[in-house]
Amino acid sequence: MKVACLLVALCVVIISSASLADTPSDNVAPKTESRVMNGYSLEQFKDFLQWRLVTVRFRRDTNEMRIVYANDKAWTALQAGGKNYPDGAVFAKIGISTEDDPAFTSSAVPSGASRYQLMVMDHAKNSKTDGWGYALFSANGKTFEQNPDEQTAACAACHRLVPERGYVFSQPMKLDIDASAFRGANSVGSNLRFVTKDAHHLADRIREYVPAEFPQVRVVDNAGLSNNMIQGTIDEIRPTLAKEALRSGVPALLMNAAGTRFSMVIAHHQNGACRSPAGKAGVEMLAIYTIKPDASETYRVNGNTYCETEVR
Repeated sequence: MKVACLLVALCVVIISSASLADTPSDNVAPKTESRVMNGYSLEQFKDFLQWRLVTVRFRRDTNEMRIVYANDKAWTALQAGGKNYPDGAVFAKIGISTEDDPAFTSSAVPSGASRYQLMVMDHAKNSKTDGWGYALFSANGKTFEQNPDEQTAACAACHRLVPERGYVFSQPMKLDIDASAFRGANSVGSNLRFVTKDAHHLADRIREYVPAEFPQVRVVDNAGLSNNMIQGTIDEIRPTLAKEALRSGVPALLMNAAGTRFSMVIAHHQNGACRSPAGKAGVEMLAIYTIKPDASETYRVNGNTYCETEVR
C-alpha cells in the first residue's frame, strides 16, 4: 500500500486547460463497472475490519485517511520481517474522506469511505505481478471506470520500488520508538533513480511549464513507472518529486514516453519562506500534473502550490 504523503497545505491553482490527444493505448473505452477485479471482490474479504490494524496514513492533497489491515497470514509475515508472504496473505486498505469538525476546526473527522483496495498473494495466479493480485473499488464496492489491466500494471510497477519489503509499502506502526529515528528507515524515495536531462529535449507539452531559469530537469529513470501511469501514480509520486526538487535545486519530473502524461514539481526558493501547517519555515513548491476527466480522450494540466519544509 502506498506510503508517502506530504505534510503540506494545498492551494489549488488552475495552470492551464491545454490538452493533447491520447496515445493509441489510452484510447480504451471505459469498462463496465463490476464487483470483481482480477478475480477478487470485497465480498470475499468483508470481515477485513476485524483483521490486524497495520498502519494509518493521511493524504493532505486529497484529505483522505487511509487505514491498512492485514489478515493473519500477512500479519505473521510482517512480523517475521515482511519479505516472504505465503499464498493467502491479504492486505486491505480503506480510504476515508475527511472534513473539518465545525466544533473543533483544527481537527479533521471521517466523513465516509471513498475507496477500497486489496492486495492478495497467490504466487501461481499472479506470477506476472510478483505474486500479488490487486483489486481497487469505489465506495459502492464496484470497480472504477478504468482499464483493470492498466490499473494492475501501474500498481505492480509502483510496488516494485520496495522489493526488499516483499513489494509491500505498509509497515506496522512504531509507537514505542523515536519517530524521527524510524522515519529515515522507512524512506522509499531512495529506491528511485533520477537522471538529468536538458529541458529543451522534453516534449513541447512539458517544456512549456519549465521556467526559463531551469535549463535542466531531473527525470525519474524507471521504465516500469513511466510506462504504467495511472492518476494514482501521478498523484502519489509528488512527495518523492518534491524531495528531489529540493535536493537538486531543479524541477523533478515523472513522464511517459510520449510526453502526454506527467507529474512535475518545482521548488521556488527565491519566493521567500512560506509556513508549513506545523509552523515551520519552508519552500514554496509548484506541482504541475496531468489529469484525465471522465469520458474524455484528452489529458488536461492542473497545478497546485504548497509549502514544503526542507527537513524531511
